[in-house]
Amino acid sequence: MDKDKKELIIGGLGIFLVIFAFLGFPSSIQRIFMVLSGVVISFISFWKMISRSVAKITGEEPKENEKVF
Repeated sequence: MDKDKKELIIGGLGIFLVIFAFLGFPSSIQRIFMVLSGVVISFISFWKMISRSVAKITGEEPKENEKVF
């Protein structure tokens, strides 16, 4: 997954969470969506962190779209 897709997914989930809070769904459904969104955001974040660690261990240069400024 490239950097642009990750940022798009995280940004989209953030907007979804803000809007979702005001849609008036029952609290049990809101809780399910909030937890699922949190899991997806955590997965993307940990994936990025692990891929950087693996690149450091193996000595690989990060791809152009994964470099940190």
